[in-house]
Amino acid sequence: MAECILISTILFAWLMFGRTILKPNSPVINFLRTLGRHRKTALGLDNCTPLPHRPDTAFACKVQLDFESSDTGGAFAVMIRGAVPVPAAMHEIDVQILIADVTDGGNSPQPVLCTAKQWQLDESRVFCYRACSGKIPSTDFVISDWLGVTTIPTDVLEFPAKGDRTLQFVATLISRGTSNELASASVRLDYQNDKLGYADAGKNAERTQILTRQLAAAVCTDRNDRQPDIDAICSEMASIATIVEIYDAIELCLKTVAEAGTTRRHQTELISRIADALAVDEKRLRALSQKILPHDAPEERDLEFIFGITADMTPQEERNRLRDEYQKWNARVNHPDDDVQAQADQMLALIAEATDSLLQKTSQ
Repeated sequence: MAECILISTILFAWLMFGRTILKPNSPVINFLRTLGRHRKTALGLDNCTPLPHRPDTAFACKVQLDFESSDTGGAFAVMIRGAVPVPAAMHEIDVQILIADVTDGGNSPQPVLCTAKQWQLDESRVFCYRACSGKIPSTDFVISDWLGVTTIPTDVLEFPAKGDRTLQFVATLISRGTSNELASASVRLDYQNDKLGYADAGKNAERTQILTRQLAAAVCTDRNDRQPDIDAICSEMASIATIVEIYDAIELCLKTVAEAGTTRRHQTELISRIADALAVDEKRLRALSQKILPHDAPEERDLEFIFGITADMTPQEERNRLRDEYQKWNARVNHPDDDVQAQADQMLALIAEATDSLLQKTSQ
């Protein structure tokens, strides 16, 4: 009966409230709790005596986290076994798998969302797997050993929040002819979610904006000014910000520096440090810096930063990087956009300067 209440709770919440996030002790949750109590009383289950059954034939499900069947962080392997109580021989059935996040308790389930359309419930993004299991040969048919139902990659699932989660998997056998539930079982599994959840974004957005402004202010300070704890700021941002918010923060830092009209080496060094701490893609950082930062002051510009040349590169790797940059910008010198042409001319001049610097360094 607990499984029925759980399924009803998830479906009712999403049909009535769309993608509203259910918060513990909210009016919605209290109503759903009341609904569950009334449903149980109406069916008379409080006074019902279960029929005797052998423990080894009771319908059951099991879930294991399998890291070998997926290249992107593992997958949930769902299995079932036990009696399949069909009303007649050769009765055709479906098997359905639902997942709820019950970290806040069984009375406050939250849906697990799915990005794969074939595993979405009706018109929503709620996860729901359902497939035909074929015809059952007899009314006393028993699955004697664990039978794999499906494998669900974790990367297609979206959980309410990041961190330690408790998931409840519900496996249900459904008659294809009548749509009646024939058997149901559930199991809970603890899972460590390393990605931000769909409920995290709203909670963390305001804090992320504050951290972004702190980083932008830091890159504008003078070399000798007191700096905030950049490592602490980046560590917190990396734990709560989305990838879009991280790149927005980097772009704001670059634009803030550009507003001053010149780019100083200590500023580019700090931006590189921030980008490393936030795991920003080096190519995207280079593209943003080439587009946003001014490169007119020869005494201050940082050619290594502009072209992504690092101290651990060999001379040949530096030459390869400059060659790639030359090919990219040389292809834009005849661009129909005058601004792109002007930037291409400027970047080619800087590439020539960086090449001369490399030749001088290697000839010493």
